[in-house]
Amino acid sequence: MKRLDNSFHAFINSLTRYRDANSAMVTMFDRGRVHIAPNLRVNEYINNGQEEELMELMDRMKESDPAIQTFRPEDFTADFITGLKHDQRIIDDLHARWTKWRDRNKDPKLVVFIEQLRGKMLHPSKNTTNKLVIFSEFKDTTDYLKRELENAGIERIITVDGTTWTSSGRMWCARTSDERVPKGERENDFDILITTEVLAEGVNLHRSPILNYDTPWNSVRLMQRIGRVNRIGTKANEIHIYNFYPTEQTEDQMRLQAQGHPEAAGLPQRTGRGQPDLQR
Repeated sequence: MKRLDNSFHAFINSLTRYRDANSAMVTMFDRGRVHIAPNLRVNEYINNGQEEELMELMDRMKESDPAIQTFRPEDFTADFITGLKHDQRIIDDLHARWTKWRDRNKDPKLVVFIEQLRGKMLHPSKNTTNKLVIFSEFKDTTDYLKRELENAGIERIITVDGTTWTSSGRMWCARTSDERVPKGERENDFDILITTEVLAEGVNLHRSPILNYDTPWNSVRLMQRIGRVNRIGTKANEIHIYNFYPTEQTEDQMRLQAQGHPEAAGLPQRTGRGQPDLQR
């Protein structure tokens, strides 16, 4: 439900991974060998028809990795495979229906976001630097947003996540986003920075409003994100923070606002300089 609220793209990716994992288990049961190797991509090997290659690799790694094991179907309870196949029918149906819907429709959250981006978040009345930082918990979503924004004709976008964040990346981010860096030393390579939680701590992003494309359950994590722009040295009179909250249907399931949104954390809705301006 959290990934569904985050983006339809992230949710469909989750369905795909679950479908493939369950399918690999069914295949192994049918073949009489169930391989367990947490540090190997077992599902990928099985679904690609590379079981022999997987078994050779497991044999080489067994001495150093005690988690590697192979079981027989009879090692499991009698109804286990019945449950797997029942799950497979459900997940195959869900995946097919969601994929068909995606191919015919646009993600409504994405549509609203692009409208707001053009009409408000980058408008000079609220954004004198023409820059924006977008946070999401999931790399699936940050990659998706970059692709969809570029498809919509919005350019000068960069994504940052755990796979790309290095010490050189920190220096580069400072030169582009830290208000304390002298103007002559600043870089201006992008207008929109899309990032996972990797930039939620230890980075100054004075020059940008923030959009939380998803809202963490833990309000401390939300404050850490906001703290990237709510920094000493900012030249802005007001700091604008935009939040996507769950739909009513999703909130009924997740209770996210009750547990971790800004109002529950006691944050002000709108104050002067140095305080967050929270808008739905």
